Amino acid sequence: MRTSASAQRYKQALEVAKRNLKRLADAGVRVAMGTDTGPPMRFQGYFELLELEQMSSAGMTARQILASATRDAARCMKLDQELGTLEASKWADFVVLDADPLVDIRNTRRISSVWIAGNKVR
Repeated sequence: MRTSASAQRYKQALEVAKRNLKRLADAGVRVAMGTDTGPPMRFQGYFELLELEQMSSAGMTARQILASATRDAARCMKLDQELGTLEASKWADFVVLDADPLVDIRNTRRISSVWIAGNKVR
């Protein structure tokens, strides 16, 4: 990778993207965490956790990141009346963690249980 011109361009572009993300978040622009999961070699769940960590390394707070991955993503998709926050009468897919993600966003990897539609599946 060190000798790959395209890899080095990507590395530089990633730093620019992170600075821009931080500026937008600080300016109050709604940021919706999303995914390209689906293409070959992208593993559902794993790459989303990496994205959360990249958002943190860009300078977003854990609170901003969690809102981006839940409430704000639902708002951007105009689905916030049905999902995106834990409230009565909303669809509830969520994880229970063993550590506080507000302390360190990497704590999102410390999964205790998984719930789909309010039912424990793991």
